[in-house]
Amino acid sequence: MLRRAETRFDAGRDAALSRLRRATVVASDETGVRIEGTNAYH
Repeated sequence: MLRRAETRFDAGRDAALSRLRRATVVASDETGVRIEGTNAYH
């Protein structure tokens, strides 16, 4: 199912990648959470 829908996202993916590549700074959010007393990341 995902392979059939994949091409529908091409334009958005390409636009996002282009914008990221032109950006002066790119930050990522590596928010951590605790699940059942253990550190985890999403």
